[in-house]
Amino acid sequence: MPKTKEQFEAIRQERKDAILNAALYLFATRGYDATTTDAIAATINCSHGLIYHYFPTKESLIDAVFEYEIRPISRKIFENVNFLQKAKFVLIDVMEAFLRALKSNNDEYVWGLHLLLNLHVTSLTNPLMKQVDRKRNVHNRLLELIERGKEEGDFKLSSTKEQGAALLALFKGLAHNRLKVGYKKFICPSSDIIMSMLLK
Repeated sequence: MPKTKEQFEAIRQERKDAILNAALYLFATRGYDATTTDAIAATINCSHGLIYHYFPTKESLIDAVFEYEIRPISRKIFENVNFLQKAKFVLIDVMEAFLRALKSNNDEYVWGLHLLLNLHVTSLTNPLMKQVDRKRNVHNRLLELIERGKEEGDFKLSSTKEQGAALLALFKGLAHNRLKVGYKKFICPSSDIIMSMLLK
């Protein structure tokens, strides 16, 4: 019996989701530059051509990963953060949400966070990524938050760039470590310890 239009659409969506999930995992664990479409195809046992049928370029694939994988993951992780409160409390809530995600057994959360945190580094080595970087750069948002915390009188009056770099390196290191050791062996600092780097 021939397949219906709905069945064909379901198969198409299933293939697309499999490609996106494999791309998310490989971009997060190997990095954007080191991940090839051949590696993605091998991960899900499909042809190289099938990936290009859905995503004509690697850049269109990373864009789709952010649209359909990273954004939903980020929304889920940070859904309870009130970004309108004082910067100090925003950062505490963001850190708590981030640490909860790392301590969970949901590897997709960790892949998404790791890729998101490393995106600005990728953009430096690949000029094509600069457009994506401007839209989604975590580092710039972190610097804005630290600067606002200083204006509100809660954060130490030292170099914003150095504070941002230190926090970003810490977040990236934690995400990388969680990827390597798994959630059962992962040792996570408290948000109080991290915030002591910034608070007066």
